[in-house]
Amino acid sequence: MKKIISLVCVFMLLLSTGIISIFAVPAPFFAGDANLDGNRTIQDATVVQKYVAKMTDFVLLQKYVADADNDEEITVKDATLIQKAVAKIERIEGEIFPYVFFDGFYANYDSGKAMAGVPVTFTANVHSIGDKSKPFTFEFYVNDELIDKGSEESFTYTFAEAGEYDVKIKCINAFDYTAENGEYEYVVVEPYESEKPVIKAFYVNQSSFNDYEFHAADYNITFTAEAIFGKGDYEYAFLLDGEVLRDYSEENSYTFDDMPDDREEEYTLTVRVKDSSTGENFVSEDYSFRVVF
Repeated sequence: MKKIISLVCVFMLLLSTGIISIFAVPAPFFAGDANLDGNRTIQDATVVQKYVAKMTDFVLLQKYVADADNDEEITVKDATLIQKAVAKIERIEGEIFPYVFFDGFYANYDSGKAMAGVPVTFTANVHSIGDKSKPFTFEFYVNDELIDKGSEESFTYTFAEAGEYDVKIKCINAFDYTAENGEYEYVVVEPYESEKPVIKAFYVNQSSFNDYEFHAADYNITFTAEAIFGKGDYEYAFLLDGEVLRDYSEENSYTFDDMPDDREEEYTLTVRVKDSSTGENFVSEDYSFRVVF
């Protein structure tokens, strides 16, 4: 069975002022830009003075950005420093990226292989630039119903019946900025059995940027396979375009420190699984992807 990587539906960053696509890296907020308009002007000093005088309030991001002297307090000294920076008398250093990005969203059962009544674990990989936007809060939805909320990147859910489900995850950071992946159209089937191993999942920990494309400079991209049925003791082998990357072992993942970069075309990663006790009944599955420069 050949699988084309298509884990990214449409990941969007939802901002209070609008919507920013994940594929365009948003600009940081610079220290002193207290009104968050993208520029450091005399208006920023004024809004800091109003905050100090308790004439206005700040959202959390503003509190970080308005602290121009980085002393963890917002005082009139910050307003003065901003005025000096606008007049080019002094410099203000520092920037904050308040965004959170999805790197991947996958399950330990591929869609169409998950069985009704069997727990399925969904996992999201996210990252931010710097630590100020942490901690993260995750929300998991099934058919738009909030199922779980907490600090864990994974949640486990048991589908009671076979059918099609929309699975969605949101990640909210400390600045209340939200990254939300598109709905995962997930198919659940009736319970089944097999005497041979079955590859129930073959997934990657990173999202591709264009359906199934990775950049040649991408690194630490891990492909993972998971098997069920058969004897229950499995060995996994990984091949790239028919050439062995790693022969049979109990390790069910293969990590590319760097993607192949000798040609710009499609590659096929194959996983082979067999019963380790008998060495028989092996099954395989292909994962096709493209490398771009």
